[in-house]
Amino acid sequence: MSNIIIKNIIIIIFLLESRFFYLIPMPKIISKFNNYSNKFIIFLVIIITVFSIIVSTKKMYKIKQFKFNRIMVLFIVMFISEIILSYINYHQGFKNILMSSYYFLIILFYYILMFYIKKIGSIGFIKKVIISFSLILSIIFIIQSIKYNAGGVYFLKTTVFDMKDLPFRNGNIRLTFASTLISLGIILSFSEVLKGKKIIEGNNLLNVVSFFFSSYYLLFVCQTRILIICEVISIIIMILFKAQNNFLKKSLILMLTVLAIAYISNLNTTQMFFASFNDPVNKVSNMYRLEALNYYIQIIKENMFFGMGFVRPLEGTDAFTLVHGYQGYLYTTDVGIVGLVSIFGLLGASWFIGIIIKLFYMLLRLKKYKDAVYYIELIGIITFLIFTSATIIVTDPQRIILLPVIMVIFEYYYLKYTPQNYGQ
Repeated sequence: MSNIIIKNIIIIIFLLESRFFYLIPMPKIISKFNNYSNKFIIFLVIIITVFSIIVSTKKMYKIKQFKFNRIMVLFIVMFISEIILSYINYHQGFKNILMSSYYFLIILFYYILMFYIKKIGSIGFIKKVIISFSLILSIIFIIQSIKYNAGGVYFLKTTVFDMKDLPFRNGNIRLTFASTLISLGIILSFSEVLKGKKIIEGNNLLNVVSFFFSSYYLLFVCQTRILIICEVISIIIMILFKAQNNFLKKSLILMLTVLAIAYISNLNTTQMFFASFNDPVNKVSNMYRLEALNYYIQIIKENMFFGMGFVRPLEGTDAFTLVHGYQGYLYTTDVGIVGLVSIFGLLGASWFIGIIIKLFYMLLRLKKYKDAVYYIELIGIITFLIFTSATIIVTDPQRIILLPVIMVIFEYYYLKYTPQNYGQ
C-alpha cells in the first residue's frame, strides 16, 4: 500500500474522529455509528486498512520490530480470551459481544501510523494534523458556544446521540465533543512553542494560535474540570523540564508560575471554576461517580483476574443491571482505570501499567542521549496520561484513539534519538 493512500486514510480517520468538524450533516446510519461514544465506522476503517497493509507488504517481520508490538499482541490475546469467556458466561451472541467491545481494537491504529512513519521517517505530519484539527475544532466550538449563550443559535451538525442531556456550567453551555483531539493538541502545540525555532517541526505561528484557541475552548467551552487540571499540570511539568539544567531560569520560571497562579486564582472565571465543585448539580454528579466507583470495585473483587468481560447492556435484561448497576446510571467510563479493570480484571491492569512502564523506560533512555527539550511533548503526554487515568482514561471509547497516537509519538522519538535500530 502506497504512502499517499496510507496518508489519506490517516486523514480520513482523524476527520471521522472530529466528525468533519461538525459542519457537514451526516446520514442517520452514519451518525449512529460515528459519534462521540460510538466509533464503529472508525473501527471498520482501521481493521480493513491494517489487514490491507499486512497483505500488501507480506513482511510480518516488520511488525515484530515495532517497539509496542508485544504489548499489542498481548492485548489481542487478552481481547480474544475475554470474548470467549464472555460468550461462555453470559450466553450473548458474538454480535452483541462485538458491539460491546469493538472500540478497544481501535488501538490497532498504531500499526497504520507506524507503517507510515517507518516509510517517511517523520512524525511531523501526524502532529501537524492533530494541532491543525485542534485549532479548527476550537474555533468552531468557541463560535458555537458564543452564539448559543447569546441567543440560543445552534449550528453544529450533531446527532441525538450527542445532544442527549446537553449540560451547562456557570450558566454556559458545555460542549465536550471536540475535547479528545484538542486535549492532545494543546500539549503538542505548547511543546513545539517550548522547543524554539531550531527544533520545532513546522510553523510556530500555527502552534501558538492553536494553543491559544484550544486552551480557550478547554476553559470556557468544554469546562471539564479534571481535563483542565491535568492539562495545567502537564504544561507546568513541561516548563520545569525545559529549564531543568539552568537553576536561575528554573527559579525564575517557578516564581513566575506562582505569580501567574496567584493572579489567575483571583479572576472571576477562576473563582467560578472552583465554586462549580460545590454546585448542587455537580455534587450529584460526584455522588453518582462515587456510587460507580464502589460498584465497579465490587465487580473487580468478584471477577479479579478476568473482570466481568464484554457484556452488551440490553435494556430490560440482567446484562443491563450487571453493566450499569441496579441504579441504571453507572458507567465504567466515569471511573477511569477502575472501569478498565472491571472489564479486563487484573490482566487488563497489568497490560495498561505495562504501557506506562514502557513509556517511562523510553523516556529514561532518551534522557541519556538527548536534552529533554527535543522530546518535551513526551513528558507532557505521560503526565497527562497518568493523571487522566483516574477518571477519563484513554481506553474509554471517547478517547481511545489517543492511545495508539501516544505510543507512536513515543516510539518515533525513541528510535530517532537513541543509538539503535529496529532490528536490535
